[in-house]
Amino acid sequence: MDDFHESMNMLDLPVPNTAEDAALSLFFALPSPEDQNEMSDEESVFGRMLHAIELFHESFGQSKTSTDEDLDYLHRVADEALERNTSGKICANCGRPGAQKACTGCLVSIAGRAVIATEYCGQHCQTLRSKRHMTSCNDVRRLGRASSMFHELFTHYTRISFSQQVVGVTERGGVLVADYASGNPLVYQGKHILHRFPENFAQSESVAEAVAEAVVEAVMMCFSCCEVVDTAGTILEEFFDSPGRTLESVFCEVKNVQRPVAMRTKRSSGEEYTFNTFMQHNLVRITLESGLQFALYFSCAQFGWHEYLSPWDEYERHRIHHIAYVSPFATEGLSAMLTQVRISDGDPATECQSAKDIVVLGLHQHLQTTTARFGGLGGFLGLEEGFEEARTTLLAEARTFMDAKSRPLEQLPVYKLYFDKDFNIAVTNDAETHNLLKKLWFPKEEFDQTSDNPPRLRRI
Repeated sequence: MDDFHESMNMLDLPVPNTAEDAALSLFFALPSPEDQNEMSDEESVFGRMLHAIELFHESFGQSKTSTDEDLDYLHRVADEALERNTSGKICANCGRPGAQKACTGCLVSIAGRAVIATEYCGQHCQTLRSKRHMTSCNDVRRLGRASSMFHELFTHYTRISFSQQVVGVTERGGVLVADYASGNPLVYQGKHILHRFPENFAQSESVAEAVAEAVVEAVMMCFSCCEVVDTAGTILEEFFDSPGRTLESVFCEVKNVQRPVAMRTKRSSGEEYTFNTFMQHNLVRITLESGLQFALYFSCAQFGWHEYLSPWDEYERHRIHHIAYVSPFATEGLSAMLTQVRISDGDPATECQSAKDIVVLGLHQHLQTTTARFGGLGGFLGLEEGFEEARTTLLAEARTFMDAKSRPLEQLPVYKLYFDKDFNIAVTNDAETHNLLKKLWFPKEEFDQTSDNPPRLRRI
C-alpha cells in the first residue's frame, strides 16, 4: 500500500483510506478534455490508464497487465486462475481428493479445456452415485449444449450487425487499441446503419497472426454484453429458461482481464479513449433445478477470456471485482419487440435497434420452425442420439438465414445514414427522403479522392 499511496501522490490524486477506494479513485479520476491537450506524452490519458491498470492488479493480487509482459504470459495467468479451481479433482461421491474419472455425460469443454466436470475416484464411486446424479447430469449437459449453440449464434449475429466503424487495431502494453472512425465516411456515402464487422485489420503488421482471430472477436464483442440480454434476450430465454430454472441479470465490474480493449476515437479536440475494463458489465446467472449455479457471459472474448459458461462460484471469485446489483432476468417479449421494430423517427440509436430487432425476430421464428419436429428447442437440446450432426446442420442453416435476413435490409430505402440540415447524423425512414438523398451520396471511389479534404466535404 505504501507504493500505491506514493503512486497516487505522484499522479496528484487524493489518497483514500482503503485499497479498493484507491484503485477505483485512480480509475475514474480522468483529466478533462482541456487538460488532456496540455498533457505530455508521458502523462497522456492512455499512459495514465495503463498505470491505473498496473496498480489495480498489484493491489489486489490479480493477473497483471503490464508493459513488460508478453501476451503468452498474460494468457497463462488469466486462464489458469479459473481452470485450477474449476477442476478441483475432488470425488463427487466420497469427497476424497485425487479424483481421476469424470462423468462424460455432463463434461463441458470450451476451447479444449474442461470448464465443468463431475469427477470420481473411479468406477465404483460413480456407480454408487449414478441415480442421484442422473437429473443434474442431464440438466448440465443440456446447459452445455445450449451455451455453445447460443454463443455461436450470438457471435455471428454480432459479426453481421455491427454499427460502429473500426478502422484499425494496434497493441500497446498488452492492451488492444481499436481505432473508431467518427462515422462520417459511412454518412457521406449513405451506407446502411448496420454492416459486417471488418476483419481485414487483424492481418496488419501491428497484430500477430497467431492472435488475429482472438483480436477480431475481442474488439467485435467489446461492450456487447447488454445486447445479449436486451436485443437477443428472447432467444436467450428460448435456450435457457425452463421450469425449475432461474435466470438473473448480474451487473458488475470485472477483474483478472487477460487483454483489455481501449476504444480510441479521434476528434477535433484530440483523442478520446474508452476502456472496457472501467465499465459496468452485464452477465447472466442461471440456477438449475438441482441448485447448481453457473455464469453465462457470451461477450467474454472482449477481455480475452474463453469461458462463456463456468461454475458461478469460480467465476465470481476470479472474474468479478464487485457486484453492483442483481435483478430478475426479463425481456420485453416478442409482442413488444414487434410493435417497436419500426419506429420511424430517424434517430440513429432507435433505427439501429430496429434493424437489429428485425434480424433477431427472424432468427427466433427460424429456430422455432426448424426445431418443431423435435418438440421445440428444449426437445432438440435433449436428443440422446444424433445431436452433434443435427447441431451442425441447425447452426449452419441459422447462419445462412441471418445472412439472408440482413442482406435485404441494405436494399431498403430506410436505415441509410445521412446528415440533416444541422449537420447531425440521421437515418432515412421513408422512400421519399432516400430518393432525394441518393443523388447526393458519394460513390466510394469519389469519396476516397475527397476524404482528405474535410472542409470541401462539408461544403458539398
